[in-house]
Amino acid sequence: MNEAEMEVVLVLDVDGQTALVRLPDTSEEPWSLASLPRGVQPGDRVGVTVDVGDLEVVLLPRLGGLRA
Repeated sequence: MNEAEMEVVLVLDVDGQTALVRLPDTSEEPWSLASLPRGVQPGDRVGVTVDVGDLEVVLLPRLGGLRA
């Protein structure tokens, strides 16, 4: 699946077992880390697809390349 077929959320902050994410409509909401890819960090982009109630999430490459 390519990025154009996904909704992309941006991880803004990680605190304990929760991550604050910015949704495609620019609203922000807390998500459980259990629903995000393992090792997600602030600044990561996550591709989200929903198919018949099944949620699939993938960590997308950073726009600027590797993490500093």
